[in-house]
Amino acid sequence: TVGTPPPVGSAPTTKTLTATGISRTTANINGEVTPNKSSTQYWFEYGQTANLGLATALQSVGDGVAKVPASLSLSNLAPATTYYFRLNAQNQFGTINGAILTFKTSDPPISIAPVVTTLPAGPVATTTATMRGTVHPYGTQTMYWFEYSTDTRFSDQSRLKTTPQRSAGAGTNTVSVEAKVSALKSGMTYYYRIVAQNSAGSTVRGDTLTFKTK
Repeated sequence: TVGTPPPVGSAPTTKTLTATGISRTTANINGEVTPNKSSTQYWFEYGQTANLGLATALQSVGDGVAKVPASLSLSNLAPATTYYFRLNAQNQFGTINGAILTFKTSDPPISIAPVVTTLPAGPVATTTATMRGTVHPYGTQTMYWFEYSTDTRFSDQSRLKTTPQRSAGAGTNTVSVEAKVSALKSGMTYYYRIVAQNSAGSTVRGDTLTFKTK
């Protein structure tokens, strides 16, 4: 009599490949899986030691006979850190672990001080004025504010005023900023400048400009 035929296929084969697209906190881990005629799933393990410890979700690669590329993007990694990873695959004939490879995330960038420019104020009224400027954070979280005074050198602390600190973000483009002040004296010349400070502690001040209330 004819019995149940044996299942077709064999255990998958895997190959862990070099990581790509490595940055301070992200990386793409890669590999290849051959299902060997049996429905196969793959996943990656990774971690900061050879014991790994973290695993990604299962992904299906079908039941073909050709090599299938496998890749996954990792995020929220620690900068300047070595990570270990490997590709694993599984079907009804068994589980296969790929070789363990490593990659290292890049170092944090050297903090660059923000760049600021004081721009002409406007509009200027009897007791109010809007001070303007630009801030380039250079990728580091940056706060800005304006200093203003009737003292040309800003040395008289009793006359020195500042606007509230506001965020200019941590972008890589120049940001236009402004601050409106009130309770000014009519017909008075005011000296003002923009100030910025980033999270690394770098503080810069723009050139001093003037406006005169009406």
